[in-house]
Amino acid sequence: MKSSILAIVVAMLTTVADGYLDYRGLLSRAEANATCQDAGRLGLACSSCNEIGRCLCNSDGSNCTITGYQPCPAGRICKQGRCVVGSICTPEKPPEFLCSSPGMFPDPYDCKAYYFCAPCDGTVLKAVRVACGEDLATGTKYGYNPATYVCSNRLTNGECTTLPIPVCKRPFEMGVVGGNSNLYYTCLNVTVGNQMTSTLYPYQDACELGRRYNVATGTCA
Repeated sequence: MKSSILAIVVAMLTTVADGYLDYRGLLSRAEANATCQDAGRLGLACSSCNEIGRCLCNSDGSNCTITGYQPCPAGRICKQGRCVVGSICTPEKPPEFLCSSPGMFPDPYDCKAYYFCAPCDGTVLKAVRVACGEDLATGTKYGYNPATYVCSNRLTNGECTTLPIPVCKRPFEMGVVGGNSNLYYTCLNVTVGNQMTSTLYPYQDACELGRRYNVATGTCA
């Protein structure tokens, strides 16, 4: 992610604490030139997760700026230049999911997906994102359940209503993931290149087989 990318707080999440922001409460504002390429004839583009603006560019499409920010109505988020029904935003370029240990972990942004971490080439762990399906007979959609390691959470209207992991408020916050005491997360600052930012992200890990994470001590026992 380029260092010029800006982050804007999403209104539906109160994620500011002591100057820190949770990454899932942010929408990356891509460079205006790239964002405005897909703005359409009206030139409308998302300036943040819950704000819409209008692109002003040179005739050749360069030197774009997004101006005239207007908030989307309550219960709506900005997506691809439109205010659509929704409450949870996903950044355009979230941090790469890092596998600290083998296993299955929920996608921090999307309750309908999980990551499967397994060795690649014998030693290096590789993350593979897997999306939950739906019941073909009824059309019912399901979310991933970290406690059972399967997509068993029936979704209301097929959409996520909560984040799989609580919002990070401070660095080094730790907790159990989704009621599964074998899994835990640690809130750490996101780095862009070699630059540490004030943005937080919940990195996940798993205790060794048979051990459980102790929130009080911050260790597996």
